[in-house]
Formats: sequence, structure tokens, C-alpha cells
Amino acid sequence: MIETERLILRLFSKQDIEDYYSILKQSSVYKWLGKGTEKTKDQVMKIINYDLNH
Repeated sequence: MIETERLILRLFSKQDIEDYYSILKQSSVYKWLGKGTEKTKDQVMKIINYDLNH
């Protein structure tokens, strides 16, 4: 983990799925990521699981 006065960077955890999903389902966010399409909750779970295992 890296922590500054204004930012905390850490690895994903399974508890992040709902929060990350709420971010990635916003068009103002997903249009800049990957193929620019909205992510399903299942896709978000796969992203987090991939990150946890690599």
C-alpha cells in the first residue's frame, strides 16, 4: 500500500466489488476504459479476481 496525505493506493479486495461496479457503470468513466462499454457486475468481479490472482 502507498499512502499520501490525499491518496491511498492498495490492492483490490473482494469487498471492493460493489464500489468498483458503481464507478465502472458510469458512462463518464467507462468511455475511457477498455473498449468504452459499460461493465456488468460479473465483469467487475472477473477484473478484481484477475488482479487478486496476478
